[in-house]
Amino acid sequence: MEKQKGITYLSGYLVERYQEKEDHVLVISRNIADGSEKIFRCKKLILCLGALNTARTVLYSNQDDKTKLSILENPCSFTPLISLRRIGMPLEKQSYSSQLNIFYTGPLWHKPVIGMVYEVNGILRSDLLFKFPLTVSGRLVAAKYLLPAMTLLQVFYSEEGSASNYLKINRSGDLVINYEQKKPGMVERHLIKSLRKIGYYSLPQLIQYSEAGMSIHYGGSLPMRKEPQKKYETWPDGRLYGSKHIYVGDAAGFPQLPSKNLTFTIMANTMRIAECVKNEIQKTP
Repeated sequence: MEKQKGITYLSGYLVERYQEKEDHVLVISRNIADGSEKIFRCKKLILCLGALNTARTVLYSNQDDKTKLSILENPCSFTPLISLRRIGMPLEKQSYSSQLNIFYTGPLWHKPVIGMVYEVNGILRSDLLFKFPLTVSGRLVAAKYLLPAMTLLQVFYSEEGSASNYLKINRSGDLVINYEQKKPGMVERHLIKSLRKIGYYSLPQLIQYSEAGMSIHYGGSLPMRKEPQKKYETWPDGRLYGSKHIYVGDAAGFPQLPSKNLTFTIMANTMRIAECVKNEIQKTP
């Protein structure tokens, strides 16, 4: 886009807040190199800072340290699997990290669940080594024989949010996040039984859950509504409720997270919102 002169990209600036005026927006930023303030002026502002930073910037720009916004993060579990027939075999070095994708829908969870079986080439092997109930030297010896036989089952659940999970800012503008991670476990137990049929074994006691904040999938703080009714909700075109020129273009606008990350969906939605903003600018006298 830079080569085609479609955008002007400026690096080295930290966007801190914005001020919306009647016919334009002022973006207040700071030069990272020398700390000086730099103010940019634009007709429309599309915020794509990442779901958490976008929400923080909106709150800070409104000088609002009271409101609690919803935060969504996919509950995620990890379960080691072992194939008895592969113990002691050479470690496969050419395999693709994701070996099997699993789609579950049924009575164990109210929405579809996505699972993936990863080869150990796709994760940090040290994470597995530290879980072995052996001495350090014993772990190194065991790894030679067990790593070729091991894979990892990762399961993602959908997230609709809850009152106990929120983000806000303090008076200094720093993010304050409270999140209570869910640990369902029902689908994992079902998948462990199913995977035995293809020769991979595990136990429910080995299921582990990521701690809150370890995810890369966040959203929901400035949810998109067909007819937004209150502040900090967005219209379908991404425009922030009560605003004329501020738009949300990242996952902060997604009111729910499905069980699989929305990377391409977020990109497509951002392009759609950008098209809406372009059309709005073109029709403005």
